[in-house]
Amino acid sequence: MKPIYQKILLLILSIICFSSDGLPVYANRAPDSFVIYEVKTGDTLTKIANVYHQSVAAIKTTNGLSGERIVPGQSLILSGNEYILAAGDSIWKIAERHGISQEEIIRVNNVQNPLNTWTGTKIVVPQPQKTSIMTGAYMVPKNKLSDLWLLRQYSPLVTQIGIFEYHPDHNGTLSPLYATTAIKESWKQHSEPVAVVTNLTQKGFDPELAHRLLKTPKLRRKLIQNIDILLRTQGYKGVNIDFEQLYPQDREFFNQFMNELAQKLKRNHFTLSIAVPAKQGDQTPSYLAGYDYAALGKVVDYFFLMTYDWHWLGGPAGPIAPIRQVRATLNYAVTRVPKQKLFLGIPMYAYDWTLSPNGKTSGKSYAQSQAIELAMDHGSPIQYDKESESPYFYYTDASGGKHVVWFEDARSIVKKYRLITKYNIKGMGGWKLGLSFPQAESIASRMFQIVKP
Repeated sequence: MKPIYQKILLLILSIICFSSDGLPVYANRAPDSFVIYEVKTGDTLTKIANVYHQSVAAIKTTNGLSGERIVPGQSLILSGNEYILAAGDSIWKIAERHGISQEEIIRVNNVQNPLNTWTGTKIVVPQPQKTSIMTGAYMVPKNKLSDLWLLRQYSPLVTQIGIFEYHPDHNGTLSPLYATTAIKESWKQHSEPVAVVTNLTQKGFDPELAHRLLKTPKLRRKLIQNIDILLRTQGYKGVNIDFEQLYPQDREFFNQFMNELAQKLKRNHFTLSIAVPAKQGDQTPSYLAGYDYAALGKVVDYFFLMTYDWHWLGGPAGPIAPIRQVRATLNYAVTRVPKQKLFLGIPMYAYDWTLSPNGKTSGKSYAQSQAIELAMDHGSPIQYDKESESPYFYYTDASGGKHVVWFEDARSIVKKYRLITKYNIKGMGGWKLGLSFPQAESIASRMFQIVKP
């Protein structure tokens, strides 16, 4: 037996063990175990590191921190399976933060009275075994050096790379895109490059462009032919269709287009995936009726749920991916699409809204790590909305403008990751590579075994 297989076998045997009472024991000492700590007033990285017997450098690396600044309410990933109760903590809070049941913590720790706990008590946080999933991420090619760095940095975490984007004109001719470096490096890094075809124009996603192409058989055939040529000549594994803001009346036209495209690509052994907006019913919401989950789910290989942007820039401020809506979307999707085709969309960005007295909002987006840095710059405590399972904070800019920032962190992302396992779906994907979110990357590598081609 090869040494690598011996190591894998030993790891499996070490995890699949049983306690004296016959109940499975969690892999508590596995190197992938972690707990989530919530920074309290008066905390410093040095203090936290000393309590948990870890180095400041290790905590900084795991959480993507550039310095030693932290703010109250900030979440930190700490390696190991033991959480040490601090003032104000409880077993219920620890369970809720990690997305597990209080009963599970009580059982694993043999707690006699969960109300009778005290500061300094060590609580073992159960660590479920890793599950295998596929992952996808969108990438916007820039230049050779940037593309090489990006793909080499993230390739261990990504099964498929959606190279963004090609868009057809009114005659079905696809726009050019220099992606040679990205395509070749994706294959080299054992990730599958996928061409992303959209209905983007200079004014954004254009439903009128999609309407013209979808309803006209001649244009539909031309677009399909051009997609097939693109995949064959550029070395792609397949295509991801990202047609957004479709008219409800184009539902059957879109179904027909996807069916015809699937037949064409299948003959040439290409994969077909689709990105769809989040729905909670066939006509819920009604303006998304153009997307027929059931029909589309039959013809595609992978079905990417864009379970984010419930609040968007230009609209009212709020959580980007509230857990209740994410869960409702999955509840509906699994009744229409085979689970092993479904990918859960993960937002890799924060939204920063400028608040005005008249109620109008405007804003910008940036990486999650930048949101944390901004909170530190302004000394803004991070708050956490339990209903949406989303963090946020307020700050005032140099001009006196009031802002609110909603983002994702270790607490919110672990809840979404657990849905992948709970619903037994194919995997997850995010927009986009290059938006730094070290906590999401760290937890993903600890919770999942990423499938690579």
